[in-house]
Amino acid sequence: MMSKIIENYENKLNLAKARLKKASLAIRTSNTGKEWQEFNEASHNLLICERQLAASKNTEYADIIDFPETWDVGAPLPHLFMNDHKTYLLFYVKSVDPNWDGTYTTMVDTTRDNIVSLALVEFEHCTSAKLGAPNDEVFEGHPLYEKGLELYAPLKIMNSNWI
Repeated sequence: MMSKIIENYENKLNLAKARLKKASLAIRTSNTGKEWQEFNEASHNLLICERQLAASKNTEYADIIDFPETWDVGAPLPHLFMNDHKTYLLFYVKSVDPNWDGTYTTMVDTTRDNIVSLALVEFEHCTSAKLGAPNDEVFEGHPLYEKGLELYAPLKIMNSNWI
């Protein structure tokens, strides 16, 4: 029975990979704007399928943590505070400049007295934590690549080999 469930998830994963490949090709060959929505949906669907397959096999995978705030992917400057009883994560919250036209970047300058939004997340029942992620250049070499790993997202590792 379990082999049928795993086979079903493997088939869903193969379909998701084919959909993403098609969406990637569409972005390169035409750009009406609609292609990006399909690409994003196909990418999201692939991550779901990767996580479902790994969960069905009871193997290690990365799963998204749904924070109420989104961190700034450009420079979240996260800080992890942990002792034997408490674990906290502090980070810059994503802010969107309504006047941004894509021609400039905003640099975080920790020496200036700018007002910024911060989020503080408390993790309950956390026995261990790691901070850091693979950068774009080595992402595909990470052990959790193709197992739900997502760039610029808060993740928890299910069935962790590390623990």
